[in-house]
Amino acid sequence: MNAASDAAVGKSSLPFHSLPLMLALSLFINSTTTSPSTVMVAAAGPSPTLPPPVDVAGEHDAVGAVSVTDILNKLLENYDKRVRPNYGAKAVEVDVTMEITSISSMSEVDMDFTIDIYFRQFWTDPRLIIKTFPNKDEQITVGQEMMDRIWMPDTFFPNEKKSFFHHSTTINKFLRIRKNGSLYTSVRLTNTLDCELDLSYFPLDYQNCSVEIESYGYATTDIQYFWKRDAGPFDQVAYKPKKLKLPQFKILSAVPHSRMEGTGTGKKAMQPKSSWFFTYLNPNF
Repeated sequence: MNAASDAAVGKSSLPFHSLPLMLALSLFINSTTTSPSTVMVAAAGPSPTLPPPVDVAGEHDAVGAVSVTDILNKLLENYDKRVRPNYGAKAVEVDVTMEITSISSMSEVDMDFTIDIYFRQFWTDPRLIIKTFPNKDEQITVGQEMMDRIWMPDTFFPNEKKSFFHHSTTINKFLRIRKNGSLYTSVRLTNTLDCELDLSYFPLDYQNCSVEIESYGYATTDIQYFWKRDAGPFDQVAYKPKKLKLPQFKILSAVPHSRMEGTGTGKKAMQPKSSWFFTYLNPNF
């Protein structure tokens, strides 16, 4: 799994409102040709010497008298996953980033597009502060089992038509817990998202398709979303233009932004939005 670098930029603070805010990302597309694939063959040689196996369950599980197992068990004592961090006080601030690895389809008929992404969320839970840490990195990496036992943001994609998690060769999720209680989770997703195409100027048209992110049930008094505030725009929404290829389309740009949005059920959380701008050119025009 690739990790997007977090470049330092000035923090963009969003106003604290009771209406929802959406994070969005924009794409632009133009006709393009597909480059031939390249096959790389490694030269034959002697097999490398493998290091001896690491005894994870033994000496490497503990530093001094502190074991990772003991720390995790201690963190979960009296922990109630039903209650958000800082309940009754300030809202939980959730920073998000995404890395677009591919755009596999763009349908003018169904008016949707399908993307593969690494979706990452960052927040702090004071209940998970670790007083005695077992390693120099000052963070513990755990999997799905731990994620199921702690409070997680109820993030979803409101313009999603369908999506699925990847499970090969295991569930593609992880969680990192730092000493100060800050959390970082990453998940690999494939999403098919609604995109209302305007074909008035077809085939010389530009399309704006978005990835919308928001809380399903919380209001801004409980959760506030931000594009990661200590990262630049290219790290907030990372992608490699040369790897994102679509027949007859070309990505022109990806723009992360946010908006406030109300719903019929009440006041919802801020909604980050990332808009992708595409242009379409008919090669035979």
